[in-house]
Amino acid sequence: MAVLLLWLRNNTVMQRSDVTGVAEFGQRFTWPRVVAIFTPQFLKSIRFDAMHVAASYAFLPYPSPADGSLYPILVPGWTLNYEMLFYAAFGLCLFLLPRWRVLAVSAVLIALPLLGILVRPDWPPAIFLTSSILLEFLFGVGIAWVLSKRAGSRKAGASLLFAGMMLFMASPFIAQHVDLLRFILLGVPAAMIVSGALLLEKARALPIWPLPKLLGDSSYALYLTHGIVLSAMGQLWLRLPFGSGGLSLAVFSILTLLASLLGGIVTYRLVDEPLQNWLRANTARSRLAQLSA
Repeated sequence: MAVLLLWLRNNTVMQRSDVTGVAEFGQRFTWPRVVAIFTPQFLKSIRFDAMHVAASYAFLPYPSPADGSLYPILVPGWTLNYEMLFYAAFGLCLFLLPRWRVLAVSAVLIALPLLGILVRPDWPPAIFLTSSILLEFLFGVGIAWVLSKRAGSRKAGASLLFAGMMLFMASPFIAQHVDLLRFILLGVPAAMIVSGALLLEKARALPIWPLPKLLGDSSYALYLTHGIVLSAMGQLWLRLPFGSGGLSLAVFSILTLLASLLGGIVTYRLVDEPLQNWLRANTARSRLAQLSA
């Protein structure tokens, strides 16, 4: 669910942005995502073979030498492989007139999974390219298109947010009785949560608090590094004489949560934010140079 919310948030922001060209699109969206995953992936790259390392940095699916699954060096990075595929489709559609872009992106996101159903490929990259996971990006495109010219609403926003959270919490029970695809079972509540939050934001019903804002800014770094932090905390806890009872488990859960949040914030502050600021500064300088030329 966290993955879906990240996808929907980023795709909605991208669709609602005023980006007009491929170069600007790369500077504002693609390169920051590359920066976000490059460093944590580099820290683990010595454990895998050269082809897997190269494919991981290129955001391409390649069987892991560990178990043959299509995971990159940094396992959570599999979601970014799909996101980069979406960026590629969206970037190509920038050559079209604005009124055709939403239709073109949507057509690609629908056509590829349909092709997978019809052909049922067994080659790993083809399986990746035709996965039904791509349908989940349609929600972000749809949210941006529907809400781009709609005013904010406290009532509608709060209702969607609450209903989406309730539906998400009920999803395990729904899955036991109804066989639904993932993009419906989890995509619908995720879309409701993001839509509700956007309507509240547009109605200026959400205060801007420093700590939640910082956690939101560092969410990418948190997502990419939390597995490393959890693994380290688990190994450390096993070597401490705290046992494995209920109280010990509760303390461990709280400490690992705090450590994961701290790890994400530190990575964002020391790596992600400085590199993104550098990219923005270079973009501003190149624009000034173009205007003065």
